[in-house]
Amino acid sequence: MSLNPISQTLDTGSIAFAARWRAWLSQFTQPQLLKLSETYLGASLFHSSQMGGFARRTLRAPAPAVFLAVGYLNLAHARSLNLTAPLEAAPDIGLAAKLPDSLRSLWEGREPLTDASGVVLGPTGLFEAFSGLRALSYDASRSIAPEDEAKASSAVGRYLRLRLAANGVDWLSELPQLAQASPVAEDVLMGRTVQGDRLLHQLASLAGLAGVTDEELWLQISQAVAT
Repeated sequence: MSLNPISQTLDTGSIAFAARWRAWLSQFTQPQLLKLSETYLGASLFHSSQMGGFARRTLRAPAPAVFLAVGYLNLAHARSLNLTAPLEAAPDIGLAAKLPDSLRSLWEGREPLTDASGVVLGPTGLFEAFSGLRALSYDASRSIAPEDEAKASSAVGRYLRLRLAANGVDWLSELPQLAQASPVAEDVLMGRTVQGDRLLHQLASLAGLAGVTDEELWLQISQAVAT
């Protein structure tokens, strides 16, 4: 039995949203994200069950407060990072423009949620993305199982080290600059495991560091996890 158009749109949206959400969520520990959100928002407006529900696609009808809370937190995060990416417009409801500097260790070096065009998502954009009405950077043909994350990360790191060296780049001394171009560059180059959805989301930026295509990096991952 086929789904009606609304159910199909919601189903498609939740699949893409879950992958993007897992990539974003993997940057924080649960206590870190809860502390950051509660301090910034001044209240406990979303919870661990909702975090996991988005990731597992078990949260089918989230409350509006979740989109408001995460959306305003996300916009403040982008402003705190002084990103040049466009920010979705959102009404001023009295929250601070930026996250607390006293919690810099919790937000610095992490990415905000964006759509497929690179626009930083606010409350409206998050709802649209979850509902399937806004495109996210997501390729349904690519996935990395949790048990393959170490192999995938290792393969990408090994390939990038060789390519950067061949291009005359001393990647170790230029690690800060490489990390600015791709938030997961330091992890993969140093041999650390990156969560699968986050690695996939960053393939294009990682490929750019070495002057190759993301398809080439995906080939390295595919070959590594097949062995």
